[in-house]
Amino acid sequence: MVTFKTTKLQEMTTKASKGVGNNKLKPLTELIAIKVEDNALILLTTDGDNFLYITEQVDSDDFYAVVQANQFVKLISKLTSEDVSLDVVNNCLEVRGNGNYKIPVEIDATTGEIVEYPDPFKKLRDEDLDMVGALGTQDIANILRALKPSLSTTMELPQYINYYLGDTAIATDTDTVGCYHKALATTPVLVSPQAVDILGVYTSEEVLNIYKNNNRLLFCGDGFTLISYAMPGVEKYAISKIMSHVGTDYPYKSKLPKQDLVQALERLSLFVSPYDEDTVYLRFGVDGNSLQLSSKQSDSVECISYIESNTDMGFECAVYFSMLTAQVKATTGDTVEISYGASKSIKLDDTACNVTSILCLVV
Repeated sequence: MVTFKTTKLQEMTTKASKGVGNNKLKPLTELIAIKVEDNALILLTTDGDNFLYITEQVDSDDFYAVVQANQFVKLISKLTSEDVSLDVVNNCLEVRGNGNYKIPVEIDATTGEIVEYPDPFKKLRDEDLDMVGALGTQDIANILRALKPSLSTTMELPQYINYYLGDTAIATDTDTVGCYHKALATTPVLVSPQAVDILGVYTSEEVLNIYKNNNRLLFCGDGFTLISYAMPGVEKYAISKIMSHVGTDYPYKSKLPKQDLVQALERLSLFVSPYDEDTVYLRFGVDGNSLQLSSKQSDSVECISYIESNTDMGFECAVYFSMLTAQVKATTGDTVEISYGASKSIKLDDTACNVTSILCLVV
């Protein structure tokens, strides 16, 4: 039997639940392995591709159970007792908190034994692992907030459905680019969006070290291990071409109040119809100090005054509305800095978190 502070176990199960795939075609993804070995309580979940280990040191005898993840996680989340105890008795996981609860363990029909949950970390930790980078919680937060809106969702160019980590972090769908200007990996790797979403539950101040073994990636930190895949296609990722776009010089730059810009875009959304092909028109330099936003049919037009600008010159362009809205909302701080005047794109700079977003123009 192992006894834990309820709040601590709730924290662990909340994190572990992020790794649950709940794919009914893959029954394993609906389960959670709970085991104590070598004085460590380990919660292990998977979505079929990624394996998440949440670990905490304990003083307890070894035990092992595999149960339905949703039932276990929801039960632990609803406990209000100070402590909770776990034990395996007669093919049930006994949970003692506000009351006594029994969750059936999963039994292998062919052997009559508890289902053996795959444990890829056991094999990998005995092999040679090359450390290729590190991530802090702020790095993960910046990627999820600022780069995720630029990630491709189609398979036309499959390498772009993944995040690029190397001398910089990149996400792109070829119409937009999100660039986090920080070196995160010495060997460039592509990381799946599912893996990065799981990394989002990591909260320790200790960095996550990134290790690579063939096509496997390990993210190892304080009580947290995620085993994922280095996704294929990194050699096809047009990093040089992308970075040349990021490095484009723009002659004009204007700073606008973020709240006013977001509210204007939300009102404009009521007038961007399917016939507008997700397009919004931008006219910089109206009256010398304003940005005008309008729908394709000009049935919604409003102006936002600059906070500051390096020019009063006019410039007109069209961009994808959903793309602009997502990138503006992803910026931090109270202002949005837009650079423009180039023929193919505009740029949004979030200097507070060292992120650049490039939005291609609609032509």
